Amino acid sequence: MSKLILLNTPIGNVGDVSSRALEAYTQGKYFFAEDTRNFKVLLNHLGVSLEGKYINSFHDHSGEGKIQEILEFTKENDVYLVSDAGSPIVSDPAYPLVKAAYEQNVEVDSISGVSSVTMALELAGLPPNPYTFVGFLPRDKSKMGTQISGYVEQGGTYIIFESPKRILKTLEIIYEVTAIPLEIVVMRELSKQYQQVVRLNTSEDSLQDLELTCKGEFIIAFYSDGQKGKRGVSDTLVLEYLAGRQSKKELSKLLAKMTSLSSKELYAQLQ
Repeated sequence: MSKLILLNTPIGNVGDVSSRALEAYTQGKYFFAEDTRNFKVLLNHLGVSLEGKYINSFHDHSGEGKIQEILEFTKENDVYLVSDAGSPIVSDPAYPLVKAAYEQNVEVDSISGVSSVTMALELAGLPPNPYTFVGFLPRDKSKMGTQISGYVEQGGTYIIFESPKRILKTLEIIYEVTAIPLEIVVMRELSKQYQQVVRLNTSEDSLQDLELTCKGEFIIAFYSDGQKGKRGVSDTLVLEYLAGRQSKKELSKLLAKMTSLSSKELYAQLQ
């Protein structure tokens, strides 16, 4: 019986390809890739011939029509789904396809490989249980601050993906909304030539002194014990408000309307 097979790709170093995955790359005929150009480059690196292979795209913007097209192929052939790096279901587009496959009684299999999430957990040196894979945070600064505050209060280790354009802003918000010292580990380009691991403590290390090359793919990991991370409702509102980049002056005016204190008195307390 034919299957839909989730085929993991290297997260950076092509030397991490398993013999089982290499066999699938070599013998497989039908492939759907997040980016067909990147997948062809990978096959070339591995010395795998493209002759006789059907390679088409499946990504975040592929609709229901493409899902049905792929499932139609599985009636007679094994079909492999790959992403640009790692698992096609971790922060990548596989889930809607896998869900539809099970709904239509199509068998789903996986050929595993290196996981950036697991590697980050190994390198972080933070308590591994429990841990939560977050993926990418919201782009809105206020929503990001609220989400991070919730993680700190809940406790555990959190693994976050981030882009080079947003990495510094995200770290700034983590610093702003955290009431307790947090150990943060920033990892860049895992398994690649320019892999970098930087450890920070929010109470000891300034972001201004951070030596970080803002290129490539980033992962942020941090741990909170939960109880020490709990804060009063008013404190949380203040930090979330400031995370939205509002000024202390504007915040003091807002609080003055809610209390008997003057905005001048409140502004002095915020300093």
